[in-house]
Amino acid sequence: MRLTPNNNICEPAKPITTDWSSINWNKPNRHVTSLQRRIYRASRENNKKESQRFTKAINEK
Repeated sequence: MRLTPNNNICEPAKPITTDWSSINWNKPNRHVTSLQRRIYRASRENNKKESQRFTKAINEK
């Protein structure tokens, strides 16, 4: 429970729920695929720093 500025008790906040079937998965899939390609290219060119940066970007999403 949490208190309002007047020290009144209020209801706990309800979590936001999402219906997974209502999400348009095309955009996130394209984004992840693009990052995976960039990771592959960076690792092929032995660019470790860039590869790690893209990997981190995927893991944060």
